Amino acid sequence: MNPSSDLPPAAYTEAIATLYDQWKAGDNYELWADLLLGPIKEHGSGGRRLLDVGCGTGTSSFVFLDRGFDVAACDIAEPMLAVARSKNCPERTISFHQADMRDLPSTLGSFDVILWMDDVANHLASAQDLNSAIRSSAGLLAPEGLLVFDVNTMQVFLQHFAQQHVSKTEQAVFIWDGQTPSPTPDTPAQATLTAFHRVDQKNWKKSEGSVTEHHFSASIIRAALDTAGLEYIQAYGLLGSESRLAIPASEEKHNKIIYVARRPG
Repeated sequence: MNPSSDLPPAAYTEAIATLYDQWKAGDNYELWADLLLGPIKEHGSGGRRLLDVGCGTGTSSFVFLDRGFDVAACDIAEPMLAVARSKNCPERTISFHQADMRDLPSTLGSFDVILWMDDVANHLASAQDLNSAIRSSAGLLAPEGLLVFDVNTMQVFLQHFAQQHVSKTEQAVFIWDGQTPSPTPDTPAQATLTAFHRVDQKNWKKSEGSVTEHHFSASIIRAALDTAGLEYIQAYGLLGSESRLAIPASEEKHNKIIYVARRPG
């Protein structure tokens, strides 16, 4: 991930959804996917059926499709899914579904890898919701299937939910305004996102969104994995300025912690 754009996604109004890819343009999903392939190959069954949960506008979904996976994807936000579906073409097509990650329908199928990519887990409102989401994903894993997901660390909460950040593209200006001056572990934090995008040479349009994210500590995550009957494999630290996964993971040193868990065979 590019540290300058390693920010949580905003609430998914239609206006924000259409601008989302511009806002996240600095994020290197190609590199991130290649990093995740290491643990997936090392600890997984070798199967290629992958479910991208919280897929947003589908960027991560297509990255894994291009790496040979048979990808299905889902998100709770229909505006984001509309953008994702618009990227389909006859040569490169993914089935995008609207679904709540806390209660994924069995009709989605059975998967060798389930991904929650880019702090999807942090959007869950409570430890109870986290338990429900992990249990729901576990129910769709094939034997020896992997659940792989990342969470933002306290470093990210302190840097981004307590501060303001401005980023620009040729067609838009994004203002991220953290609303939680002193975020603490295992608690929610809030921010707003204001976007000004160019309509024509003279006029700009303002769009607004908001986000609430919840920090989850390692103990809460490990307990949820255990309750769902998943085998904890490893936690890796990821720093935006480095192209490697680190062990041990650190809430103080890393932007994200990536968890890998497996359904017993």
